[in-house]
Amino acid sequence: MKKGSTSLIIILIVVVVVIVGGYLILSKKSVAPGDNQNQSSSTAPEVNSNQPVTNEELPTASDLKTYRNAKYGFEFQYPKNWDIGSDVDSPVQASIVFFDSSKNMVFAAAVFPKLGAFQEVKKDFSSIVEEKSTTVLGISATNITGVSKFSGQTENDIIFEKSEKTYVFGGPTTPATLDQIISTLKFF
Repeated sequence: MKKGSTSLIIILIVVVVVIVGGYLILSKKSVAPGDNQNQSSSTAPEVNSNQPVTNEELPTASDLKTYRNAKYGFEFQYPKNWDIGSDVDSPVQASIVFFDSSKNMVFAAAVFPKLGAFQEVKKDFSSIVEEKSTTVLGISATNITGVSKFSGQTENDIIFEKSEKTYVFGGPTTPATLDQIISTLKFF
């Protein structure tokens, strides 16, 4: 039974990753030329997809919204110009994905309802640039910067365990934006 449960968990994780990845790919392809609402006469600069999404300025308190997850008992603030793209709750993990106005994924939060999912999360990186210890609300955590196997983008993730669960916050956002979001994290 345990072997079958492990296989089911792995299959469900793969399905969630494929769904989110497919959505990201399709959403980028579905924008037709001329559909951009912010057209200008100048050519947009090229963006290196291997770099984190950058924000020229961190949002102020008035520029933030609050995401609240009653099931897992946490909330955090995020820039109000981000949209919630998907909110998945399965036996394997709960996750929420945020997109910027250009439909680029900029942040995700995931909860694995078990301890020890850290190694599974690390496998999502094709390479790890930096891994360092930190704390979140007085809890030991790991901050990983690396290249995602799925998007090819540099991602900044913070991973920690609390109340028999593994929490992951991050994505292709800047370390400063990730730190700002984590600084607003509250458990209730």
